[in-house]
Amino acid sequence: MEAQKIRALEDAVIRSFSLIEREEYSFLGPMQETIASRLPLFHTIAERIKRRMQGWEPEGKIDPWAGFVTTDDPHAFPATSRHRTVQLHEKPPASARLSFAVVHGSFDPFHLGHLLMGLDAVADGTCDFSVIIPNADRSAGGSTVKPEKSAHGWRMRTAFEGGVDDFFPVTRLSPFGSVDGTYSAYERLIGANRPLLDRLDEVTIVVIIGSDIAFREGFTAWTNDTYGKIRKLLPSRADLRFRIVAREGFTDCERYANTLDFPVTIVPEISCASSSAIRKDPVSAVWLYPRAVPLLESFLLYGHSGS
Repeated sequence: MEAQKIRALEDAVIRSFSLIEREEYSFLGPMQETIASRLPLFHTIAERIKRRMQGWEPEGKIDPWAGFVTTDDPHAFPATSRHRTVQLHEKPPASARLSFAVVHGSFDPFHLGHLLMGLDAVADGTCDFSVIIPNADRSAGGSTVKPEKSAHGWRMRTAFEGGVDDFFPVTRLSPFGSVDGTYSAYERLIGANRPLLDRLDEVTIVVIIGSDIAFREGFTAWTNDTYGKIRKLLPSRADLRFRIVAREGFTDCERYANTLDFPVTIVPEISCASSSAIRKDPVSAVWLYPRAVPLLESFLLYGHSGS
């Protein structure tokens, strides 16, 4: 069954890349060919994931397709989306292990760097799947740390169209970050999956961040405080750790990693994509997943930021 799901996943990715070849995307100019040329990269990722799933029978390991709740709204995704149509096992073994990644941020817009951070953690065997959670930022009742950000619903859609739905269930979108801050998002995610997490022998949450985050003022104090509280939400046998993805200009992050109260793994740069660069320079749209490009068409044509 796992191989069948991977084949369906590959088909979804191929269909998305075929969109770029259409004449209505000619407004992209040279970017049209560049975006289309990235399909082999996703073939490679799918193959890595497929190889990992083959013979997935180690004793005590949870079925990676087991049901995991990412929303309390049954209509959060279109009825035809993979989030709604791919069938997952609802009852994992009573005694098992599970490791999942959480990638969260402003995602204004969500780009290949965000997508690949989660996919890479699955493909290298670190996690069973990744959960993408857009932060609240300027949504009603949300954080005002970045009030210039686009509306939460729009950023959710750039993540959904930006590959997360095509790669479901390897990647899964969650609206649990739509209000309040980071702690609230995890509280809702963990609370929704409490029955599952409580019955497992081993749970590992891998928080994935770009290394530039580690350089922000107050990073250590805020992270240790916030995630210290989040760790208390988990079963006693659960583990919370960080995976820092290096970014150009922010490669000396070991000194910050060593200040955290959690285990940390640092991995090489995956993509030089940048949300701010995409908003400022249309050429950077080559770092978008094909299905997300139409969301930025007005920005590409008229300089509109999407906010």
